[in-house]
Amino acid sequence: MLLLLDPSLVHHFEGPADASPAALEIYEALEPIVGVDDPATGYTGLKLCQALVSGDVDFIHEVMTDSDAAAGWEVLFDPDTCPVKALPFLAQFDGAILTPDMSTSSRRAAIAQPEAFRRGTVETIESITKRRLTGEKIVNVTERYTGNVWRVQVSTNASETPEEAATIADLKRYAKPIGILLFFNGAAAWTWAEIEAESATYPTWAALEAAFATWGDLISHVP
Repeated sequence: MLLLLDPSLVHHFEGPADASPAALEIYEALEPIVGVDDPATGYTGLKLCQALVSGDVDFIHEVMTDSDAAAGWEVLFDPDTCPVKALPFLAQFDGAILTPDMSTSSRRAAIAQPEAFRRGTVETIESITKRRLTGEKIVNVTERYTGNVWRVQVSTNASETPEEAATIADLKRYAKPIGILLFFNGAAAWTWAEIEAESATYPTWAALEAAFATWGDLISHVP
């Protein structure tokens, strides 16, 4: 019997309230045959219908059934209503990047406002860099690096960058605009001794201002 293929389909099955819409539709069509005394037998007929739609049939029924608001297939093209299973399908249409560690809400947000549409912005560069980082995921982006408008530097802590080569590849593929030179600096996190040494080198605010022309120069500075 089909029910034996997946015992979970009948576990605590108490009737129509536990059946999927696809199973109920089949059940209604077959009720003259399978519905006779079904409640008295523990809804054996309905359980059979539920087993028949296990797998992708329920999903197909969900996205092909019209509602009062819209045609069934329209849910596939709305990031707010698209079934979780179909989000990767929807993402391909606007180039949204989905990763296994993303929550469902993050995936929907990525599709609604794809990073590919904001390529080259500081926000997108930071977001792409953080995908593979660990810990606090500290990222500093310096535009006009070395005073050149065509250069961007991305700095992270080496201890938080376990996949440096892959991170650089992600930046080139998803974030860096054509024509921009990308400089990546996976530096070791500062130690307290290094901070003390730097404070001796730059003991006053005036000394910092003299050494670093911009705030970007300062935050990208490494010992």
